[in-house]
Amino acid sequence: MARFESSGLTGTQFCRSESLSPSTFWRWRGRLADVGEPVSPSRPAGRAAFVELADGPASPSVWEAELELGGGVVLRLRRC
Repeated sequence: MARFESSGLTGTQFCRSESLSPSTFWRWRGRLADVGEPVSPSRPAGRAAFVELADGPASPSVWEAELELGGGVVLRLRRC
C-alpha cells in the first residue's frame, strides 16, 4: 500500500502496472484499513457502499434485486 500511495497513480493504473486484480487490491486495502494501517482515501470516488437489508417493520418481507456484473453476467436475488 505504501508503494501505491507514493506512486501518484489511480488504483486502476496501479493495478494495471503491477498486474493486480483491482478487486483483490481494494479488498486488501480495506482489510488493512480495518486493522489500523494508514490508508487514504478509504473509499475510491464512485465506489458504492453496502446497504443492509434488515428485517423490521420498515423493511419489506419480500424483495428482489438485480445486479449487472458486466460481460453479460446478471445476478438476481430474491427473498420470499
